[in-house]
Amino acid sequence: MHGYNVGWQDAATRYADLCKRLYRGPKSLGALVLYTWPSNGSVTGYLPDREDARASAPLLADTLVTLHDHIVAMQRLAVSQPDKQCKAKISVIAHSMGNFVVQNALAIAAKKLNSPQLVTLIHQLVMVAADVDNDLFQKDQANASDGSLMSNLCYRIGALYTGLDQVLGASAGLKHFGTRRLGRSGIADRSNVWDNVFDVDVSASIDKTKSIHSAALESPKSVELIRQILIGVDRGFLPAASR
Repeated sequence: MHGYNVGWQDAATRYADLCKRLYRGPKSLGALVLYTWPSNGSVTGYLPDREDARASAPLLADTLVTLHDHIVAMQRLAVSQPDKQCKAKISVIAHSMGNFVVQNALAIAAKKLNSPQLVTLIHQLVMVAADVDNDLFQKDQANASDGSLMSNLCYRIGALYTGLDQVLGASAGLKHFGTRRLGRSGIADRSNVWDNVFDVDVSASIDKTKSIHSAALESPKSVELIRQILIGVDRGFLPAASR
């Protein structure tokens, strides 16, 4: 899920790079599918991008509902035909405002599905440089908040952040005044979040010669961290993990 200020060419190039790093060879994690939304691909297009991201969420939600229904059908089939059991797991890597698309889509999907309790839809959600409020996952948010709905549909949610990200520092001033960005500040209050949500400071793992905002998707150490999250390594064994 690509972020804002990124055109199609850049999104496709990053997708190809992640495929090469994580989804090829003997250590392949499976198949990677690129989901894009109509970003304007420029810094000046930030505010229109945010509205485009919000408008894109319902279509992604429909896809998530379809995936949920398929998972349920496969589980029911496995009861009578164990050899038909599907062991595939769905994970998501979202970058920048792509996280805003995922936030809204998961919230819509959860409501359409009446907040299901028995099915994990997303196994691992990796939120990279997330341009969303850093209090999103606080338990004391309003009932049925986006954060609670997301944590219910996901087995685990890991947010990669760095205080070096000036892009997110600027974006915080454009909306929701007073609320920091998750991808720049990390979780607002780690003692008061849903227990399957955590964050990791990747400041020491990224290549400072690259664009800081996207460096976590391009630097070898941080890409390896993403691999470890996707394969389910316990958060206590992740480098610099905040618990």
